[in-house]
Amino acid sequence: PRVGRFRWDGLALARDTFRPPCLFVSSLLHQVEAERARGAAWSRFLGRSARPTAGLADWLAGHEPERGGLSPCMHREDAVTVSRTIVTVDETGIRMTYTAGSPCDPAAVVTTHALR
Repeated sequence: PRVGRFRWDGLALARDTFRPPCLFVSSLLHQVEAERARGAAWSRFLGRSARPTAGLADWLAGHEPERGGLSPCMHREDAVTVSRTIVTVDETGIRMTYTAGSPCDPAAVVTTHALR
């Protein structure tokens, strides 16, 4: 299986393909640094888990290597992570779980939709 990612910068469309499990990172101010830091943390997470989906939501709500602008759940003085979307595709179907709010906030509303 492959995962496709499309990116639009206002001028050009780019398409990449990856083998799952995949992590897509965005940062308005520090894209390259965020990809590097979160990518390294993602690799460590995958190395610790035989089944990445088992602890994925907790990892995305975490603050490795420290709470700040480069952690999976991002917190800067001028911005924070405002949502989380996890899409799971397996033999039983497709599930999308959306968290409205910072994933580390216990009051954030979580909604799941499934296609069989």
